[in-house]
Amino acid sequence: MSNGTYSTEAGLAATVTPPGDGRGSGAPSRSHATVGKGVALYLVVVALFIGASLGLLPGWHLGGLAVLQVGTVLLPALVYAALVRFSPRRDLWVRRARARHLIGAALAGAGIWFVLVSTVLAVQNQIFEPPQGFLEQREALFLSTAGPWDWLWVWSAAALTPALCEEFLFRGVLLQSFRPAWGESRAVAVTAALFALFHMNPYQLSVTFVLGCLLGWLVVRTRSLLAPITFHLVNNTVVLAAARTEADTVPWQLALLFVILAVVGLAAVGTGGASRSDPDLPETREDTGNAGERNRTRARKESSSPPCGDPPPAIQVRSRDRE
Repeated sequence: MSNGTYSTEAGLAATVTPPGDGRGSGAPSRSHATVGKGVALYLVVVALFIGASLGLLPGWHLGGLAVLQVGTVLLPALVYAALVRFSPRRDLWVRRARARHLIGAALAGAGIWFVLVSTVLAVQNQIFEPPQGFLEQREALFLSTAGPWDWLWVWSAAALTPALCEEFLFRGVLLQSFRPAWGESRAVAVTAALFALFHMNPYQLSVTFVLGCLLGWLVVRTRSLLAPITFHLVNNTVVLAAARTEADTVPWQLALLFVILAVVGLAAVGTGGASRSDPDLPETREDTGNAGERNRTRARKESSSPPCGDPPPAIQVRSRDRE
């Protein structure tokens, strides 16, 4: 083979080699995160959360919950991200998302609560029913409000703060610590299980696990941490609003609306790929495969075409015959 052909094939091999860790990441990561380090971080967070909650929640109530989230969830995650050299944009996907993804995440977050309570939680309660008054005792922490300012405080402490802190920990540093070694599907499932265990509520374990899987799917699908944060925030808001109502049943019209919101929201995210306008945006396997096929087709065309300025071989033969 000629040097020109060899150089073309070498260049082609370089262009189709999956970038980064080969699992759909873009620019090569410089982080030192590993599965073991991620598990160690999770254990530290759980220990800090349990230890601090014994002293803060009884007297501080909602203020203690907000301090717990920031001090024992977000702060250790930030320190870990700095120590392992996570890039916020490249590694943790702290970046803008498509408008349709954010709208879809918000719609799904608004409707998924009713869907999961009516299906997953209903099945679990048939097997593992919570004791009388257990859920009411947990919800009482969020219902001791009177005016709109009190409601805003409850929303900030029980909806906004957990959405930001927990998503940065679970769908941010933990998922990205597991993903290079385990791949996206296994990393999403493991972080969902850790997310469910972290809430320490065995009577809602199944619902929390499914929510964790959906949140992981959102961040993998959109390549933006804003999507699961939006979903988590809206879901928490709907749960808080539902807890403040006195109705024991949901009217069928409202139930149908919840189902439609969940289906439309998930479809809006599932049918739209991540934005390619960001040069740092990690590529998916599909994108890498399509790019490789285009490069191979281009290389075949270039190798079969004669150099510019030289006539095709058939024309050269005819010219020599005439002479």
